[in-house]
Amino acid sequence: MTGAQRLGDLRSSTVVLVLSAISLVFLPIPAATVSAAQLPGVILGDSNIEPTPDASSLGMVEANQFTATASGTVSSLTIYLDSSNQASALGLALYSDAAGVPGNLIAQGSLPTVQNGAWNSVAIPSTSLVSGTHYWIARLSTRGGSLVTRVANGTANPDRVDTRTGPSFPPTFSPGESWPHLTSMYAATSTAPTAPPTTPPPPSATSCSSPRSSRRAR
Repeated sequence: MTGAQRLGDLRSSTVVLVLSAISLVFLPIPAATVSAAQLPGVILGDSNIEPTPDASSLGMVEANQFTATASGTVSSLTIYLDSSNQASALGLALYSDAAGVPGNLIAQGSLPTVQNGAWNSVAIPSTSLVSGTHYWIARLSTRGGSLVTRVANGTANPDRVDTRTGPSFPPTFSPGESWPHLTSMYAATSTAPTAPPTTPPPPSATSCSSPRSSRRAR
């Protein structure tokens, strides 16, 4: 092989390496999925705006189970209200887990006015959560009509309603019927954004906004 041939091969190899490097740089990178654990300060719950409107009757306490993704002290509870929400005032509460159902009331807060089609937050006393531990976030319409939030019916997340109805959260939950789904609500520390930068999807075609009291358990 002559010197000119060696030089040609070297140049060809260099071009191949450069093109390979360029192709690697421009490979598509999958978009990251933002979960509750990735939003600053949110350590319990679902911070996504789920697709399906879901109603809980006036005076009915309904809770979803979540697992704390980190240990920390939370100071607020937040829920997304669908544009069709009828509740004009609401309460949110945190319950302990008792063998897979809501147990004792840990903390609660309330809002005298609400904003539909938006995240609504209530302040609660500073409460310590332990990573990997199950807790329940409960919602309650205290005035106006049914509380309509957003859920993902395809996600079988534990859900329970209390067997009693009333204007406040009971100190100890009395587990009743269950409609498993994932609900747009979460617990956060003071560093969490009050309204995650998420554009709400339009309600799904399978939306169900009839109150819990008129539906059978699933």
